[in-house]
Amino acid sequence: MDPIRLGLAALLSGLLALERKAFLQAMLSRPLVTGALLGAILGHPLEGVAIGAALELFYLGAVNMGASLPDNELFTTVAAVSCACALAGRVADLTFPATLACAALATLPTAKLGKVTDRLSERLNGWIASLVEGEGDERRIRTGLRHNLYGLWMPFLVAAAACVAGAFAGKLVLPLLLTLGPAGLPRGLAMAWGAFLLVAAAAAARTARTGRAFVWSTLAAAATAGMHAAGLWGER
Repeated sequence: MDPIRLGLAALLSGLLALERKAFLQAMLSRPLVTGALLGAILGHPLEGVAIGAALELFYLGAVNMGASLPDNELFTTVAAVSCACALAGRVADLTFPATLACAALATLPTAKLGKVTDRLSERLNGWIASLVEGEGDERRIRTGLRHNLYGLWMPFLVAAAACVAGAFAGKLVLPLLLTLGPAGLPRGLAMAWGAFLLVAAAAAARTARTGRAFVWSTLAAAATAGMHAAGLWGER
């Protein structure tokens, strides 16, 4: 993978981590948008959009409200997209769906890392603010507020590191594990991607605020399966 592209992707990942909570909050850090942007930068737009769309459904119900901190979907997205882009084409028998499944399943735990990072960052900022406010000195308060902004470096750096770590895993670690694994592993991963999409769609349907969500999701799944089956039949 081009180091310049990876550096730009890491920089964008850090900025999106700030956009998610600290400023703007224009939904640019949602998995679908993040996946498309990172995939374009890394030269694999299809992988980026596919990973982003699946994770968007999977984390659709994760809402940051009040003191409740959900898993950080951004960290998983940047790690999974960079991993899929680095892994693409490196293993001969690994198909496109298998590549996506391998990248997504390997990087899902990073959402927990993002949650821990958010909690530590908030506690650090709160501690600094309470410390300087207790002094009552206006100059110290201004200094404390400036230091409070320094706490934004934590999510920035961790998100950038997650992007680089995902690329490292996709380029070096996962190809080695796939080579040492059983011969049928790529085929199993391709099937796992389909299963992951079903789980993501079910998770998204569960968050819909309508009593007919199950009906519409079932009809959509049946229509998709029917069109897919028709396409397979036409190929025969």
